Amino acid sequence: CLSLLALCFGDTKRGAVLEGIHAEGPIINDWGALPKIPTDISLRDFDHLLNSIPRLRMMTISPQLEAKIGYKRLEALLMRNILPALGHDKTAKESDILGAFKTASLHKRRLHITHCFNVSSFHHREPGLVNFGLAAEFPHLDEYAGIQPPTIELVGDLEHM
Repeated sequence: CLSLLALCFGDTKRGAVLEGIHAEGPIINDWGALPKIPTDISLRDFDHLLNSIPRLRMMTISPQLEAKIGYKRLEALLMRNILPALGHDKTAKESDILGAFKTASLHKRRLHITHCFNVSSFHHREPGLVNFGLAAEFPHLDEYAGIQPPTIELVGDLEHM
C-alpha cells in the first residue's frame, strides 16, 4: 500500500496533491478508534519503521510514553525532520508534555498537536494537551522557558471536538 502511495507523491495532475504521510502512532497511549498495536517499540525498531514509510512528514506520538524513555523516539523524529505531533494521550502529565516541548526547543522546532480536542485532556489544575494547544503564549516560569506554542489540528466533524 505504501509503495502505491509513493507513486502519487507530488503528482499535480490528478487533483489534490499528496505531499506526505501523517502516521498516527504507533507510539500512542489512548487508541480512540485506531486499531490497537504494540507500543513498546525499541529505538532500533522505531528507526526501521521510520525507514519503511516513504515521505513521512508527521507522526503522532504520546508524550507520556516518550517521557518513559527520555524522549528518544521524539528525538529521532526531529533528527529526520519529521514533525512530532503530540496526541492520543488523555493521561499525559504537564511534566511529560513539557519534556516533549523542551526536546523540540533544543532543535529550535515547534511541535504540533493532533486533532487537539480528541483523545486528550483539559483541566485548569492539571494541564493536558488541550491546555497547551489553546495557549497563545506560555507562563513566564522557568520550566516553560524557551518553548513555543504548538500548531494544532482541528477536525470539525462533531466527533473529534
